[in-house]
Amino acid sequence: MAGPNPVVEDGGYHFSFKVAICGDTGVGKTTLLEGEGASSYARTSGDTTVGINFRVKFYEVDGQTYRVQFWDCPGAERYMKLTSRYCAGAAGAIFVFDVNNRATFDHIGDWIRQVEKNGPVLKVLVGNKVDDNSRGSGREVTQQEAEAFADKNGLDYFETAALTGLRVNHVFQGIFTQIVESMPAPPEPSLLLKKGIKLGKKMLTNRKFRQSLFMASQKASGKGGSNSLFVDWL
Repeated sequence: MAGPNPVVEDGGYHFSFKVAICGDTGVGKTTLLEGEGASSYARTSGDTTVGINFRVKFYEVDGQTYRVQFWDCPGAERYMKLTSRYCAGAAGAIFVFDVNNRATFDHIGDWIRQVEKNGPVLKVLVGNKVDDNSRGSGREVTQQEAEAFADKNGLDYFETAALTGLRVNHVFQGIFTQIVESMPAPPEPSLLLKKGIKLGKKMLTNRKFRQSLFMASQKASGKGGSNSLFVDWL
């Protein structure tokens, strides 16, 4: 997976999708996201007391450009019930806890349930602050315990030190890869939308792709023959 792409924000990409980052306040969500090097934006929700920060990064893979919007969701407990609203339409989610604070790990199940009120999403689990023993008591959540929780709930698990950048890129590459690999082939628009993935201008203006959509619509309406299939436009 390549680094940032200087493409301008005018739809000049093939696909776009949203990834939510959830977890308690103080677990390092924002620092983790800053380590990915995405451009920063801000959004005010309908509740004027809640500001949502999100960052956008472009990835270039196999000649295709992906616009990924990362939403840094509020971690305060009083906002947890609003999480499902913030995460509506997300293709994936990153759940973060502090390995030195058991309470943040115990709340991960609640965060998952809130996000998946809109339906299941692809997700990863992050145990952050593996380098922080400032409390003097060491870790409160072992790697083995976190891995067992991840296995039970169908999440890939990563341990990071966001302040130093340790394995931060592994987290974002992991969720990005999951989402891209889940895309239907060919990328039929309605199936993509069910996964929270939208088409960009580079796809909508692609001649072969537009031809494949036309052929598929002809087949669906009964006007196409046996050859009215999606072409191999890739």
